[in-house]
Amino acid sequence: MDVWPQRRIDGFEVQCEVVSLDAGVLAIEISVARAGDAAFRRRWSLPRFVTFDDEGVARRHAELVLSGIVSVDLATGEPRYGIL
Repeated sequence: MDVWPQRRIDGFEVQCEVVSLDAGVLAIEISVARAGDAAFRRRWSLPRFVTFDDEGVARRHAELVLSGIVSVDLATGEPRYGIL
């Protein structure tokens, strides 16, 4: 797969990735890293019942999820969502 959808939000690099849970089962994880701090990297999963069997559909959904993130908690790195 090529480069994942990403944005810079509140000083964090936020990226949505499609990950394989099992053969033919894909899910989305959000990776959050603080710019300039290599030690600060967090991963947040969407609920595991949100799965896909098609990589293209999962990637489009990841782009939609990324567009719904409005801010990032400065202490924990947890993404905060607006209306999806």
